[in-house]
Amino acid sequence: RSLFATALAVSWLPAAGALATTAFPVTVVNGVCANPLCKHEMHPVTLFIGMHQVNLGCAGEGSRHSFTYDSASQDFMLGFGVQDNGWYWRGAGAPATAQNPDNAGMQVMLTSSCQVSTSASVAGGEPPDARKLIAVSGKQGTDGHCEISLSRVEPQGLCVAGSGAKQCGGPCSLFPGTACSSASADRGATTCHS
Repeated sequence: RSLFATALAVSWLPAAGALATTAFPVTVVNGVCANPLCKHEMHPVTLFIGMHQVNLGCAGEGSRHSFTYDSASQDFMLGFGVQDNGWYWRGAGAPATAQNPDNAGMQVMLTSSCQVSTSASVAGGEPPDARKLIAVSGKQGTDGHCEISLSRVEPQGLCVAGSGAKQCGGPCSLFPGTACSSASADRGATTCHS
């Protein structure tokens, strides 16, 4: 390739400052407190950012997490995951081998102007839908920083798995004992917020 052809090709490239920004700072602020029906819930929300899991507390210390969201990165092709850590029944089409009950999940996608959209979890096997439990909103600061707020949906759109001593009991495959729940033995038993 001639020097002229190279110079001509380079002249058609946008200036470095004109390239679209795909990475921007984000802080997630969790206002979702532990579900009062789930007495063993320690962290009400978990974020899935790429291959990293971040547990968030409710209001105050441990309720915020900051990271760089890069829509051009493979880690953010499907946004980031938000999980409600209560125990809920999977959908009717869940395979018999799926962990059931399970935590509720969803995907959160952002634009550089801090616009938020959500979709069902990419976990597969009809996991419980966290969009029925958690509302997500975004606000962009004057410095371009994006603040994402998580809040509890009222009324909640899912009832926890189990009832009585098994209310919000985790799956027996993870928590063997009398307070655990299994789809084969307890499916259909739920406890709802009144």
